[in-house]
Amino acid sequence: MAHAKNLTTNNMLKHNARIGKVTQVSLANVKTNAEKPRYSPTIVPKAVARIRQDIKSWNRALQLTKIEDNPKWYLYHQLLDEIGLDALLTSQYKNRLLKALKEPIILKKPNGEVDQEQTNILNNAVFTNDINTHILDSIYKAHSLIELSFNDEGVLQIELIPRANVDPKFGAVYPDYTDDKKILSRETTEYGTWLLEFGKKNDYGLFNAAIPHVLFKRFAQSTWSELCEIYGIPPRYMKTNTQDPTMVKRAEKMMTDMGAAAWFIIDESESFEFAKGVSTSGDVYKNLINLCNNEMSLLMSGAVIGQDTQNGSRSKDESAQDMLQTLID
Repeated sequence: MAHAKNLTTNNMLKHNARIGKVTQVSLANVKTNAEKPRYSPTIVPKAVARIRQDIKSWNRALQLTKIEDNPKWYLYHQLLDEIGLDALLTSQYKNRLLKALKEPIILKKPNGEVDQEQTNILNNAVFTNDINTHILDSIYKAHSLIELSFNDEGVLQIELIPRANVDPKFGAVYPDYTDDKKILSRETTEYGTWLLEFGKKNDYGLFNAAIPHVLFKRFAQSTWSELCEIYGIPPRYMKTNTQDPTMVKRAEKMMTDMGAAAWFIIDESESFEFAKGVSTSGDVYKNLINLCNNEMSLLMSGAVIGQDTQNGSRSKDESAQDMLQTLID
């Protein structure tokens, strides 16, 4: 390596090839104009309001990325952040990510021999784990644009340009994603050296296929919760003379003091009946949730592993783990 003499490490274990070990690597005597980040500080922070997401929100976000002039991706990535709250999807994502990150990087010389010194330096550097994480995230989240810089101690820093502010199709960075003012990152002098881009132009990432399953699962859980409330604490009603304000207030106080269940008051001359629906203990919602979980497991791991099934087996789990390893390799 031409710059091997400029690389110094502190307390490096030469035979330790684990990624992510806390080892500082500083590049000395490197002359560059990119000591401080230039593009990540231009991003305007935005307050994001949480709203209910549905299939309509998904379609709107996709349509916004497909417009001809100044396509915007902020709605899409806000939706990805929202589905990232799903426990099973997060578990599958972390399993695959951490399994891939633990694989060591091997650098070889032109003659095919392993360059052990450079391999150890790279595997023990903190920034290696950060860069690999952003590379892998481009598979799930469609795109990663990172900026390299040095801090005051001369240690290499990795800064991710927020995906909501980046258009991977035309290579544009929007400091304010609600505005059309942009920076064409692929035409800058730092592109390819201090600005590194990962991902494909027209790829929406694996998480895009998981969006409908997370939304359907969330709907099923919410509806099942309402069913539990109705069956567990059925609503109450009371008949009284609604023309008499005193009796109405007395009835309201009585119903309020009786507990937290839903209640209402009707007139003595009125009648009320519960509508008869399909008798169920929640199996229809449970089946929908299981279907969504299985689809997300197939998407992320290539198989439905034992923790996501009611009846697992050792052979089934081993084959699922082999499939996951195949995806990582």
